[in-house]
Amino acid sequence: MDLKIKLFGERNTATRAVKQMLRETDGVTLVNSKRPDELGNVEWANLVASINLYIQDDWRKVYMDALRDNVSHYNAPLAMWKHAAPRWDETFVTQNVHTIFCVRNPYSWALSMARKPYHMKARRTDNFLTFIKRPWLTERRDNTGIILCSVMDLWNKKLRAYAEFADQAELSGGKTAYVRFEDFVADPASTLANALAGFGVTTTPKPIPKSTKNHGKPLSELQKYYEDEEWRKRLTAPTVAAINELLDWPLVDQFCYERLDAHDFPEKLPADQQQAFAYEMMNLNRKAELDLRRITYAS
Repeated sequence: MDLKIKLFGERNTATRAVKQMLRETDGVTLVNSKRPDELGNVEWANLVASINLYIQDDWRKVYMDALRDNVSHYNAPLAMWKHAAPRWDETFVTQNVHTIFCVRNPYSWALSMARKPYHMKARRTDNFLTFIKRPWLTERRDNTGIILCSVMDLWNKKLRAYAEFADQAELSGGKTAYVRFEDFVADPASTLANALAGFGVTTTPKPIPKSTKNHGKPLSELQKYYEDEEWRKRLTAPTVAAINELLDWPLVDQFCYERLDAHDFPEKLPADQQQAFAYEMMNLNRKAELDLRRITYAS
């Protein structure tokens, strides 16, 4: 019988890559949340088709998100969204479903969220400090408050939910494991194999050679970036101070992440780095603009 696994992890914690590796691992079945139209529900399939036909632009995303919220609400607990703050249910024990949680350094995670703010219901900003401090409107299927005081509250609430879920699972005979983003990037196969070993499965998943995002960057390039903690170069004293003020520190300590000192960072980024970061946050192609400038100057 295959090992059944449910995966949870906040946005930008490598859940996509972990899911891909688990799907390709013999003896493992990944428990996913399926939309009703994917399960043959004709009424829902027709509704999706109608939305695609009549609703355009950003409003289409609003409608589709609402549909996904309904699926998670009516088909819980095993159909909970992978990005949800999970709630323990005895179904995980009765159906012998084990759980993996993906977690990530809060500073590195905040920077990735600023560049790839999945499900953000606000205009993009090119100011990282503003991004950190402004409120965050959640999805219903996040299983958190409707409006959070900051994007950092997503990190706090999700990891708090993981810890509480794991505690309840242990009391009820369920099994859970954590996959740290940093360990996973450094050695995907061994990190996931260690998690599966905790469930009694002795197998080594096949690693993926490149990122499932980042335009398919080679794994070796990502490994060097995170091994050298290059992401720290995007931090400033004000942004580190703001993140520190917003984090749940007992929770950070529980997951063994280091507290950064704002005094170790510059007040501002160099102009070229700030511009590059601003372009990333606004999802603009800085290279294309620079190339255009070169062509203009040359002519």
